[in-house]
This record gives sequence, C-alpha cells and structure tokens, in this order.
Amino acid sequence: RTTGEEGSVGFTASNIRFSIGPTAYVIPSVEIRGTNLSRDELASLLDPGSALRLADRMSRLAASEIVIPEIRAETTAGAVRQSAVYRDVRVAQIGAGRAASAASGGGSFDGTSAEGPSRGTFARMEISDIDLGLMVALLEPQPDATPAELRRVYGAFSLEGLTTEGPKGARSRIARMAGREFRARPTQDGWIATANAFVGGTDLSTASPAERGRVVGAMVDFFEAFEIGSVEATGIEFSDAGGKDAAGRIGRIAYESGTRGGEFRIEALEAGGDDGRVRMASFSVGGISLAPMLASARELAGKPEIGPAEMRRLIPIVGSVRLTGLDVSTK
Repeated sequence: RTTGEEGSVGFTASNIRFSIGPTAYVIPSVEIRGTNLSRDELASLLDPGSALRLADRMSRLAASEIVIPEIRAETTAGAVRQSAVYRDVRVAQIGAGRAASAASGGGSFDGTSAEGPSRGTFARMEISDIDLGLMVALLEPQPDATPAELRRVYGAFSLEGLTTEGPKGARSRIARMAGREFRARPTQDGWIATANAFVGGTDLSTASPAERGRVVGAMVDFFEAFEIGSVEATGIEFSDAGGKDAAGRIGRIAYESGTRGGEFRIEALEAGGDDGRVRMASFSVGGISLAPMLASARELAGKPEIGPAEMRRLIPIVGSVRLTGLDVSTK
C-alpha cells in the first residue's frame, strides 16, 4: 500500500514483499523521500506481482533517500535455512539503478543446517557507490548467463560489532570489517544456489565423476565470478563452547589484490587452551594466483581418476611465504 499526495516529494508504503533468488524479503513500512515519481508509478515499482524484473524496477526508482525501519529476510536452500533482520536502514541518492550509499543501524541473523543452529548480531553496516541492479542480478538465477566482464558492485563497505555463535557453541567477535572495490558477474543459478552446490557436504573422494564434476564446476563458477580489491577484519576474538580447548585473538586478517597477485596477512595472533598456547607476530602469503588452479579444476573435475601430477595442478600459485615472531608453549 502506497500513500502520499500527487506532486509531493515523499510517500510511504507498507507491507512490501518480494523475492530475490531463494530469499524472501518483507518490509513492514518504508518512507521514500525526494522523489519525482507519482504515487501510481511507485506503487507499480513496489508491486510484487509486476511483470518487470526486479532489476528493471530498481533502474526506474528515483529518490533522495529511502528510510526503512526494518527489513526481514528468509532464505531456504535445501537443508539450510537462514533468517536475518536489518534495522534502521537508510539508502541515499537513488537513481538509474544506483545508490550513493546504504547503511543499517544494526541487525541479527540465525540459521539451521545439518551441523545445527547458529546465530549472530552486528552493530552497524555501511556500503557506498552501489550498483543496485547488479546486486539483485547476482542473487537471481540467470539461465542465459555466460562468462562476462566483472563489474563493480560497490566501492567500499564496512561492518562493525559482528558477533557469532556456531552450532557447537563456538563464539567469535570481530570489531570491524572493511573492504573496497568488489567486482562480480552473475552465475546461471544465482550466487546463493551456486555457493550451496559446493558447500553442501558432498564427499568428493566417493562421489561419481559426474557428481564431482557438478560440484567442482559450481565452485569454479563461483570463484571466477568475483574479485576483491581489499578486505580486512580487525579486533578478532574466538573461543570454543567452554573456552578451554581453544580461545584466542587476532589483531588483523587482511587480503589485498595486486598486479603481481594477491597478498594474505595475519597479524598479532595469540591462541591456545589448557594444553598450551601459540603466539605469532605475523604471517603473510604473497603473489597468490588462483586462476591456473581453477582452470585445472574445471578440466580435471569429471575424470574417473586423478594422479599425483594432476593433483599438483590444483595447488594455488604462491610467490612468497613469511612468518615472524613465532612462540609456542606447551604444558
């Protein structure tokens, strides 16, 4: 339901429902500010029964700001169920299928899988320079999709105060995550379905060549469909259910791409339990390239047998490994 006066610059709408791939969204209420669209035009764009694809409707939406008190999302994919709530959502400068920024003032999520239930919360999330149409297209099935040039999904993102609790009671906290220059392209089944195809627990050592080819093919499709300029997490803490067998902290984990390959770093790690502890000042792997490994994986996936020489082709290329400040103590 959309309300507002013709010629005004603001409208409100309620009970908006739509789906993107395997995820269903519910928005109880929304305020659309600074728009030149009429009430009927907005109602048509927000209509879940519209014949237009959601990405096409996104390209026609125009407003200076959209304010959403709460978004609820429910994803079901096989045996996996996930739900999430995003609160105090604000999207700024929307037009031509893009948005200057989007932010959420906090949220929570939970899910169930074969391993058991999990849950978590976050304090704040921000994204800038967003291609709304591409973001939707990544999640929707694209049966006619063919490998295409990667396009920028967003310029930068940050996430603060992330906490999680796993199926067996393991807990973690990340003070802040941030990244920039995320580029991607759609896959035929949509990103969520493609990812679920290779994280579904298939035992590749006993799978038939056809099944192994399907799973590995999905993995290759997924990892070839995106690249990240940089991403880092800081202020990381983790523990098992009781905090005795494993607990620790990491100052920073980061990855940055480059013309000579990517670099992965871990800094200020301290972890252990009743049996001992390990401390490490830094660990880095440079010159990382996954492209040859992914090409080999696609080629070898459906073969009945894979020999030692072929297995070596499934190892990523690494230019350097560096470890500093290692201290191990046992009891």
